[in-house]
Amino acid sequence: MKPWLKTSLILPFLVILLGANTPGVSTSCPPGGRRQTGAQNGEYELRALGHYAGTGKADVDATEVSLRIYLKGSDGVLERLEVNDLDVEGPYFAGNGTLGAKTVQIFGRLDAAKASRFTATFRVSDGHVGRLVGTLPADTGNPNWQIGDN
Repeated sequence: MKPWLKTSLILPFLVILLGANTPGVSTSCPPGGRRQTGAQNGEYELRALGHYAGTGKADVDATEVSLRIYLKGSDGVLERLEVNDLDVEGPYFAGNGTLGAKTVQIFGRLDAAKASRFTATFRVSDGHVGRLVGTLPADTGNPNWQIGDN
């Protein structure tokens, strides 16, 4: 492969990766789409995984997502992840919050494979990245759901 071709193929990926860590980069939702009809509003139960771990809640409605979750870092320190009023666009949400005195960027999605679910990635200003997953206890799911259903 020609050296210039390697560079032209790798450069867009580097821009994406480095851009996600750059202060001031937009945390707006990806463009559009529609939220699956089975993805319901309500209070989701969340679990955080990664350098920071913990459990908490997310309040979801048609236009906003807010989180309240206590996370413990690998150093054993317990801190509150505070994220309020993230804009929802279709199935996506994104925005900023705080973890103690640190800033946090969060990007996520609401969908309903069989039942309502919440997934998100958060990046803390200390360089650590974590994952949030959650379900809506009030949503028992569609017993007739099959792969490919929306």
